[in-house]
Amino acid sequence: IRNFLTIYPDRVTIKRSGAMTMTQQFVVNRQTKSVYRHPYGSMLMETFTTSITYDPQDQLNQGKLTILYRVKLNGTEERKHQLVILYSKEDI
Repeated sequence: IRNFLTIYPDRVTIKRSGAMTMTQQFVVNRQTKSVYRHPYGSMLMETFTTSITYDPQDQLNQGKLTILYRVKLNGTEERKHQLVILYSKEDI
């Protein structure tokens, strides 16, 4: 599975492709909907984003993105999630 992140001032978009596909939007205090497609079928995914914290690269070329959100899959009970992405610049 490949993930492509786009960080905007007011939202984050994650596009996943490969064995499963989905484009998930995170917008603070808003519900977004997407379709999660995998080999066994598709599911409606409803995401409500509580907060987005983005700390761009510092002097050590390290950064952090944190997203707190709740998700319902096909109308099931809502579950809380936390996505934390740590990244750093590689020397080539």
